[in-house]
Amino acid sequence: MKKDVLIVSRAERFSPNAEQRDALFVERLTARLHEEGCRVLRIEEDLLSSSLLKDIGDVECVVNMVRSHQALSFLKLMEASHVRVCNAPSALLAYPTRVSRLQALARCQVPTPSFMLYEDDEPLSDINISFPLWVKANRLDTPGRHVARVEHATQLADYISKQRESGITSFSLEQHIAGQQLKFYAISSAAFFVCYEAVQTSDCGLRVENVSTNYIPAPTVITNQLAVYAKLIGEHMGLQIFGGDAAIGADGVPYLFDLNDFPSFAPCREEAVEACVQYLLQS
Repeated sequence: MKKDVLIVSRAERFSPNAEQRDALFVERLTARLHEEGCRVLRIEEDLLSSSLLKDIGDVECVVNMVRSHQALSFLKLMEASHVRVCNAPSALLAYPTRVSRLQALARCQVPTPSFMLYEDDEPLSDINISFPLWVKANRLDTPGRHVARVEHATQLADYISKQRESGITSFSLEQHIAGQQLKFYAISSAAFFVCYEAVQTSDCGLRVENVSTNYIPAPTVITNQLAVYAKLIGEHMGLQIFGGDAAIGADGVPYLFDLNDFPSFAPCREEAVEACVQYLLQS
């Protein structure tokens, strides 16, 4: 089915170390939509404006990769006009921080590490999570990568002091889970789902070094558990295209510690592009 599709790509400041992977996904998605006979318009989120949206005219579907509150607000106006926007900006605006996402995951019965909100002016003695822990800028529209593992309170205080220089004063503190790390990717929950055991790098988080060797399909039992998480996330949080990072705890349970709206699908790009095209072309 031919459609007019608008792809709004994420600004590079929100994709540190992932700009190329994001661009490759957008290029392949654009090419496949063209092959299906669609008219595809592409724009970077910082260029969105109400006047530009008027110039673009009517579109039937929007691919939403944005992070900034301003861009999401523009897309929410399109959503209110009954334009199909994936991911729904209303869903993203409902969870603008890491802590709000972790709270939402807990409400829909998805296991997460222990976490808490920490504001810069609070005493460190108020922290009720044992070290080591992860400290992350709480707002999801914070430019750059502001994530670190800290081993003790002094290290945490030093890190927060440095972050203050960048104007960051609100943090998500999250328990470190030492087990096997996992990555999953989902499109419309059941339409596309894959799960990988992922290499753990020497710095924070997960990073694709060589997707042919560093990502191994997860065991079926683990994949099935995370597929249930993805279904719950889609149903309760309203996300359609997303991924997540998890780690297996000492009790054998996968704990979801990061939820990524519209990831770059690096280990499964071609399969994800095809699934995304089919999902976008649904009536």
